Amino acid sequence: MIQPTKILFLDVDGVINTYRAILSGLEGFDPVSCALVNNICELSQAKIVICSSWREDRTRTEFIKILDGCGISSVHLHGDWATPVLREARGLEVRAWLESHPEVLRHAILDDGIGFEDDPRCWVATDIDFGVGLPQVISVLGLLDVDFVPMFKSKGVQVTLQDRKLWERFRAVGN
Repeated sequence: MIQPTKILFLDVDGVINTYRAILSGLEGFDPVSCALVNNICELSQAKIVICSSWREDRTRTEFIKILDGCGISSVHLHGDWATPVLREARGLEVRAWLESHPEVLRHAILDDGIGFEDDPRCWVATDIDFGVGLPQVISVLGLLDVDFVPMFKSKGVQVTLQDRKLWERFRAVGN
């Protein structure tokens, strides 16, 4: 029997590779965005599937090195680690991957939006400037049906009514 799974479809540019990191003089990826993605996976037990154009000329072994090198544990990388390259909108590539994985209970897509304009259902938008922030964390955890409050409280971050409403909105979409 296949284990039910939660999936985080992950883009690279605009999500973990940001202008904030580049302009700060950091080599590699944005450490804040990477830490937040890793925390999402730890808390939700989600597996990562790469939906970025970066998957086109890299192997799974190379992506394991990339993730481990930027602070995202490669233990979170799914065995079927990347969406198919169909040369169509990324939303269609995600849909094709999901069709071959009926064990997926819930999923979220972290992407800066290229290719998801027509299929926004489980898409959480980021931007090239800052990548992943608290609204994205709350939204993704809502889609994955994981309560964000314990994470926030354990770090001393105040939970607002607006945070709770955002989580509820995305949680309802993920059903």
